[in-house]
Amino acid sequence: MATDMELIQLSEIANKAADAAGEVVRKHYSNNATRFQFREKDGDGPVTRADVEAEQAIVSVILDAFPSHSIYGEETGWHNRDNAPYNDDAKRAYDSLSKKVGKRLFNGNCIVFGELASGFADVVVDCALDPYDFLALVPVVEGAGGIVTDWEGRELLWNASTPVPEGGFKIVATAGKNIHQHVISALSH
Repeated sequence: MATDMELIQLSEIANKAADAAGEVVRKHYSNNATRFQFREKDGDGPVTRADVEAEQAIVSVILDAFPSHSIYGEETGWHNRDNAPYNDDAKRAYDSLSKKVGKRLFNGNCIVFGELASGFADVVVDCALDPYDFLALVPVVEGAGGIVTDWEGRELLWNASTPVPEGGFKIVATAGKNIHQHVISALSH
């Protein structure tokens, strides 16, 4: 458990990082010429210069305060650690599930998990995920009464001292326990 002093220090660093990123974002979004400059992110959609530079500003503040920490950024990857390769098992999972469960969404983004949490889908299956892709979504889905695990039904756990699994995390999010068991079973065949 962090002490009050440690919490104050962490809060100050978080505010400093947010301020640094805010300066970058304001610089880019106050100028339409740079606002829409982007590149393709390894086949994973567009990323703007503002995204990359804001993340670099945040990483810089954190590493200045904690030089031995490892940071994994969505846009710039690992800082103080090697990145893991991707390996996509998506097609097999989709084919197996498409015959067995109701409304399902596969390989999306935070919006599909929001649709699940809102009752517009029964199942979301995704793979090749990094921790930042799903960690914030788990409490949203679980808070709505859903279940989120890996493809074998295990709780999703990750900390910075362990590597991302080869090929990334494979997750299943469902509207409830009964359908979750069916999906896990379908994925195991």
